Amino acid sequence: MNLNKTIYNIIIMSYISQVKKSTNSLKFRITNKKDELLEIALINAIRRSIIVNLEGYAFLRDTINFSVNTSIYNEDFLSQRVSLIPLNYSKLDKLNISEIEGNFEASNDDPIEFKRFYAKDIKLYYGPLDVPIEERKSLDDIYPIPDVLLLELKPNQKVKFTIRIGKGTHKENGASFCPISKCLYYFEPDSKELSKVMAEVPEERKRELEPLNRDKCYMKTAKGIPLIYNFELENDGVIPIVSLFERACDYLINLLDSKINEIKNIEVSKTVAIETSPTNMKGYDFVFENSNETLGNLMQSYGLRDKDIHYIAYQVPHPSDKRLYVRISLDESAERKDYEKKVIGIMQQIITILNGLKKDYMSSV
Repeated sequence: MNLNKTIYNIIIMSYISQVKKSTNSLKFRITNKKDELLEIALINAIRRSIIVNLEGYAFLRDTINFSVNTSIYNEDFLSQRVSLIPLNYSKLDKLNISEIEGNFEASNDDPIEFKRFYAKDIKLYYGPLDVPIEERKSLDDIYPIPDVLLLELKPNQKVKFTIRIGKGTHKENGASFCPISKCLYYFEPDSKELSKVMAEVPEERKRELEPLNRDKCYMKTAKGIPLIYNFELENDGVIPIVSLFERACDYLINLLDSKINEIKNIEVSKTVAIETSPTNMKGYDFVFENSNETLGNLMQSYGLRDKDIHYIAYQVPHPSDKRLYVRISLDESAERKDYEKKVIGIMQQIITILNGLKKDYMSSV
């Protein structure tokens, strides 16, 4: 048996390999199969979805109510600090968060020593808010890292406040809802290609150019896209680390499904519109409300694979504008319905790839 050939066949049968995981970290390889379907835009869309689109829980800064504060800490500073305390998603997702209230009461009666207080000192109670706090249920195991330092009180100082919990995303509600502390990917280096490139660099410039050329020299498929993406994740236990990639795939699948449904009913859609392109070429602009470059880059990357598409590009007119324009040009004889079918086809192709990638991921991890 040819061992090298056997290993290669195993690799190309599955996207995911070389999984290394611990409680709060995960590393794995994503390898392009022979069909070479995994564009950079797709891997980057998953990365961005993990960072900004997945829902989480956090203390809400605007609900903090200080009844006592004789410490040196500014109340706005304290509210920011509290909002960054990690909260257990799995536990909170089973509860009605409108009935959860955090209560913090700390004082230092020691005449000399400082006293420290931690995340776990914010006590959480569950039940109707009009019921006295002592009659509500105390919540445990809500803090993945209970010993996060919250504040330090000098002698004779006191702090007392209540605060509520909310659900949101990094994109819509701020960094306190981000479920990840590290999320990145990098291409697998090609040492042979790097040696070949560096051999042509003058000796006096090797030190300067070696880091730049190292980034350019990575293993590629026949089409020139990365052969291997090394994906790395770390978090603080807010959400189980192994579920993040799967949830990001589901987010993108649901996003594309919703856009497909809107295009199929475009005459009554409030989030997707189609306009004749104001250019010399024949084409149409698809306008997606509340969308960004992530969707546009996906559409362009996979649209360029279609030989029927003569031109495809995307634009967000302004950072404050939440509209995404995707411009497409087909053959002169193509009608508007052909454009709609083509855009739907691109999205369906991406969904199929995501489903395959997610399936391989779940079976490997």
